[in-house]
Amino acid sequence: MPHKFGFFSPKRSKDEANSSLALFPYYAGFSQRFVSSVLSSFNFDRNAIVCDPWNGSGTTTTESFKNGFQVMGFDLNPAMVVISKARLLSCNEAGSLIPIAHDISEKVKQLQGDFTFSEDPLLDWMAPNSVNCVRKIEYVIQKLLVDEKQFVPMRERGRYSELSTLASFFYVALFRSVRLFMSKCLSSNPTWFKKPRSKLNRMRPDFDLINRVFAEELFKIIKVLNDMSRKENSHTCYANIDVASSLSLPVKDSQINFVISSPPYCTRIDYAVATLPELCVLGYSNSSFEKLRRSLIGSTLTDVNRSVEIGCLGSECMNFLEKVKSHNSKASGSYYFRMHIQYFNSIYKSLVELRRAIVPGGKCVLVVQDSYYKDIHNNLPNIIIDMATNNEFNLEEKFDFMSTRSMASINNATKNYRKKINSVESVLVFCSQKKIDVKKDTVLN
Repeated sequence: MPHKFGFFSPKRSKDEANSSLALFPYYAGFSQRFVSSVLSSFNFDRNAIVCDPWNGSGTTTTESFKNGFQVMGFDLNPAMVVISKARLLSCNEAGSLIPIAHDISEKVKQLQGDFTFSEDPLLDWMAPNSVNCVRKIEYVIQKLLVDEKQFVPMRERGRYSELSTLASFFYVALFRSVRLFMSKCLSSNPTWFKKPRSKLNRMRPDFDLINRVFAEELFKIIKVLNDMSRKENSHTCYANIDVASSLSLPVKDSQINFVISSPPYCTRIDYAVATLPELCVLGYSNSSFEKLRRSLIGSTLTDVNRSVEIGCLGSECMNFLEKVKSHNSKASGSYYFRMHIQYFNSIYKSLVELRRAIVPGGKCVLVVQDSYYKDIHNNLPNIIIDMATNNEFNLEEKFDFMSTRSMASINNATKNYRKKINSVESVLVFCSQKKIDVKKDTVLN
């Protein structure tokens, strides 16, 4: 049911999460219906720029673009950038996809030779012949839709902003195919993959199976596109989806009108490992993968060389950190204390950057979730409110929704510290303060 402002709950319903409209199975994400209800609750004209600095699978950018807004979406994880770009593909293109799919299949069958990369990350999971089959499919996708002259790993090619929605769509089909094979390596944690113990234990699907699975996944998402009731807007919409950090957004000062986003939760979800199959497809070897892991907010890896400032985090955050530091459980005062400081420092710097990028009077809607460290309540909504108000954001509304889906529900050790495993998800509505000319005592627009 809608709440104040007409907002629906940000949590995806089971029907939405499992429906054919789910182009890609992403653990973290909010509801399409929620984004639409937020957009309709504010009176922004169609020239307004809607931005998601933690764009993930692209729900904000997809729904905003569909509704005729200019959109910007940024994420440090390039796999998520490709997925969110694919979701922007017009349903008018659906009729062209099947002939392209058949063309890819025929060209893959004709290829001879080895197309694996040096230090190919897929070799950790699949036997060489199987990896070569995957790379043949990628080779044809690149030749047809990316660069007919040169085939290189996407990690080396970069320039994800230039990758077309069409090429992204076919990459998503390849993502889904590799994920299906690697799903056999999932642990009890739905975001964690276990590597085979030895080369003998690697998966060995043959060419026919890989090609068939790719075709099946491709036709599934073509059907998704056909089923989408997306209205095509006559308004000319601009979309910029790219790899970038929320700590340093590639936007001008006071350029963004509206932010709808959900920063990474403080629940020790490793967002890089959660997209490991996709990053392997893009060519992220062990070293480049670890570098990406360390750069993401919420990483479980602490970086002793990363600069950290704690004086600006606010009293709510400092109280929580002191409780973590003094907890009697193992590594609370060392590893877990550093991990939390690193997380909160990145969130604070991101809010500083958002304040720079948002126009005076612009809106910022953030979805955040509380959590626990052992038995210590991490009231992330209140911590972010504290940080935001210290950065010239006014809190206009706060809506709470109960959530039964959290990492605590799959962690057996949780019951040693508390009985409660449900969490509270909060929608925070901020307005950036208008600049005041002190001499004239007037509001500057």
